[in-house]
Amino acid sequence: MDGGRGVQLAKTFIAAVASRDPATWAALFTDDARYSIPDAPEPVRGHEALDATASMFFTAFPDMAFEVRTVIEQGNMVVLEAATKGTFTDPMATPEGEVPPTDRSYVAPLVAICELTDTGLIAECREYYDTAAFAAQIGLSG
Repeated sequence: MDGGRGVQLAKTFIAAVASRDPATWAALFTDDARYSIPDAPEPVRGHEALDATASMFFTAFPDMAFEVRTVIEQGNMVVLEAATKGTFTDPMATPEGEVPPTDRSYVAPLVAICELTDTGLIAECREYYDTAAFAAQIGLSG
């Protein structure tokens, strides 16, 4: 992968997930960024909330990996077709309480649509993935 801002974003996303450091991942975003995911009813806002979201996933899925398949870039907009994968080996802290691990693996294809600032930070990111398929793969639904 070599190229423009979209490819750079893909590389930093991959590295941030590989680091397993929530602060490193949250640092990809502006202080007032909006991060929308299907699991959250409202966008996640601010570094503290982004750090907590990443921490929840990095803890529950310590082998989590991020793979980028396609990068589309137009101006400050970048679309990543990607997938995450991992194994649910540690408890997941959720607003509804702690979910015990199932030791089941998943592969979750996703699309992330990100708006970048002129400095390359993410101002807004909307991720789309199949939450029902994710839950079924990790043993949280039928």
